[in-house]
Amino acid sequence: MWASLGSLGDGVVFDTPVTSPVKSPKKRPAEFPLPPVETETQAAQSSMLTPSAFGQLYSTTLLVLIVAATASIATNRISEVLFVMLGLYLLWRGLLSSFLPNLLAPGPGTFGWLARKLLRRINYPTIDSAVELLAPSDGETVIEIGSGDGRGVHSILRRCTPGQLHAVEWHETYIQELRADPLLREKKVQLHECDARSLPVPDGSADKVLAVNCVYFLEPLDEYFRELYRVLKPGGSLLVAAKFHLVKGVHDPWAYSHSNPFIHTEAATVAAAMRAAGFKVTTREVPLGEVWYSYQAMEATK
Repeated sequence: MWASLGSLGDGVVFDTPVTSPVKSPKKRPAEFPLPPVETETQAAQSSMLTPSAFGQLYSTTLLVLIVAATASIATNRISEVLFVMLGLYLLWRGLLSSFLPNLLAPGPGTFGWLARKLLRRINYPTIDSAVELLAPSDGETVIEIGSGDGRGVHSILRRCTPGQLHAVEWHETYIQELRADPLLREKKVQLHECDARSLPVPDGSADKVLAVNCVYFLEPLDEYFRELYRVLKPGGSLLVAAKFHLVKGVHDPWAYSHSNPFIHTEAATVAAAMRAAGFKVTTREVPLGEVWYSYQAMEATK
């Protein structure tokens, strides 16, 4: 779930929140349905290049052709190779800078379609593992920051029946998906369309807070962690799960300064901001077999 940033207004509540534990919950199925999947028609439409994406691809390809033509008149073959390598490098940078914003929230077109497939493939095991590590219990008040397509909410509800469950999301693409999710209505999940620096939640009211693959985008960090500290009860837990080993590779301000959403790519920077907000923090590696799934868990208590 790579969450997105922005401020979209006041929280929207699907239904009256549950304020106390459910003593005798109805038996739930072993697995809740996953968030809605695109139909074949929708997938085909979204996989097409948009005019803007095609224009950028065309412009970058044209640049490569110009470089190749220049290299063809070079008398030194080494120079020719270097020119071609430069052209390919620029092509790669152009494509990557167009793709990266879709990791914040997938948009329309080819890059959005690819990002959605990628995020589901590599994030779902991480999200499920982080929920188990946070260990929310029946009756607790739980907040998820950057709920994305709802996988974290589904995973929490598979594990327990919270007293209150708050889903916080910034990006319109994901907000529409969360609104359409029948499970969120059925379980009276509260959806807040707001910036996590200003949560519509009382002081000291939350038992657990979860943030998976969204800390990279939170700027300024100190404001977000002060707010999360405010809403947690004394002794409450915050779990920040992140794949710093992966995002370091795409953090290149010179190449992507206009479109790179990844700001915080160092665990030490994030841990320092958490401690400055008042949290007690421990960090550990959580190996899940594949490098794509494994993550760093930053466990904090108030």
